[in-house]
Amino acid sequence: MRTRTPIVIGVVSYTVLLLVLAYSAGTSPPDQAEQLLAQARHSIGMGLKANTVKSLVITGGFTTVGTARRALPQSPPPGSKGSGGTLKAQMVPTDDVGDVRLSFMLPDRFRQDYTYWNASGQPMWTRAARRDGDDVWLENRVAQAVPEGMSVSVDPGPASDATVRRNLRFAHARYLLALLLYTEPSFPITFRYAGKAEAADGRADVLDGEGPDGFAIRLFLDERTHRPLMMTYAAPSTEQTQQLRMEEYRETAGIFFPHLLSRSANGKLREQLRLEKFVVNGQLDARDFRK
Repeated sequence: MRTRTPIVIGVVSYTVLLLVLAYSAGTSPPDQAEQLLAQARHSIGMGLKANTVKSLVITGGFTTVGTARRALPQSPPPGSKGSGGTLKAQMVPTDDVGDVRLSFMLPDRFRQDYTYWNASGQPMWTRAARRDGDDVWLENRVAQAVPEGMSVSVDPGPASDATVRRNLRFAHARYLLALLLYTEPSFPITFRYAGKAEAADGRADVLDGEGPDGFAIRLFLDERTHRPLMMTYAAPSTEQTQQLRMEEYRETAGIFFPHLLSRSANGKLREQLRLEKFVVNGQLDARDFRK
């Protein structure tokens, strides 16, 4: 049986609801956003390394909140002798847990693998998404010990749906910003200064970013350390506001990476990634990012 230190599920304290902006159009210098980004890149160790990071592999664990369903055993009603009728198991929401691997080959290759565990902590199946430039593939792979009655698709066909391709490219861009404050040259993002944010855990400089195909985020940089604290963005095809919070910075290869990523929707925690190992400029094969 596999074991792991449980991921602690907490409440995101830096919330958009506490945002107080002091920005009004045309009142800030046009280069102020770029100055703050340069300061932030220097604070995480990317000021001198922006052109030397060629690849990045991250491994760790994930918890997605309330996304799984488990059967809850039911006892026979009082006085029942167990004969006649069939009791239906009650399905209750619970958390999915497992391993996560994020792979980047700059500038435009990205892969994410989520390996889901069964109740015994064994790998059950893996959900993978791969991007190689304009090409995208989604894949589900059975590992072992799939519960009886569970159906898992393992057809790794190319994603013909333009929305799927767009969503993965957006997710890739957000990860590059959250982890490296890097923007892909073929996917330029323009930032403007949006003011200050106040919350119980400190103040932040706020930047609004816009990119191709309607890409938009709001990036919060800690006023004291200048490191990225959080980004917010609109969820695809919904009215929900997503928040991605970056915490627990530690250094690897001269770069300070967040080791905890918490994703919320409208202030409610949905997912946490506990990132444990970072490999910068390790050996990667371009073929790993294709079907």
